[in-house]
Amino acid sequence: ICLAIFSPKIYEATKTPDLLARGVIVGCCVFVGYIGQSYGLQASSAGTAAFIASLSVVWVAFLDGLMNKNFQLQIWVSCALAVAGTALLELGGAHVGISDLWLGLQPLGFGTGYVLLSSLVKKYPEKTGVISAVKLGTAGVLSILWATASGHTTADVMAVLNNPPALQGLLFTSLITTAFAV
Repeated sequence: ICLAIFSPKIYEATKTPDLLARGVIVGCCVFVGYIGQSYGLQASSAGTAAFIASLSVVWVAFLDGLMNKNFQLQIWVSCALAVAGTALLELGGAHVGISDLWLGLQPLGFGTGYVLLSSLVKKYPEKTGVISAVKLGTAGVLSILWATASGHTTADVMAVLNNPPALQGLLFTSLITTAFAV
């Protein structure tokens, strides 16, 4: 749905090959985060998933420090406090186990995507809509390919479209929490 909404902007991206290529890489990173989230939530709790997703704070700080060759104590103390606070709120005595490894792709994928997106927006500040379109379009296309490779068909899509609560959820997440938010 987002791919359809942003398709005019994706066409515009083809006029700037560097932006297009880097936007596709950002979209690939976001897709990796979604893969981890999808598989991880099948074997784990939402609280554990939220805790592991919060580790993107640490991953982003690490990548930023590497790229800028600047590791500041204040940033690492802030990261530690954020992770500890999230652990207290979300884990509730649960522990992170081997089945949660898929969830580790969330901070790696989403965090790397944030860092790459930041540098891309700095280079093309007037093209934020185009960048968002390429990022979401890439994640969308990869998701369609992933679903198809996993054996899903148009019959599965029709089942969602014919189920009013599922369709409402799909439209809300596609239009409000993704397209509109981005």
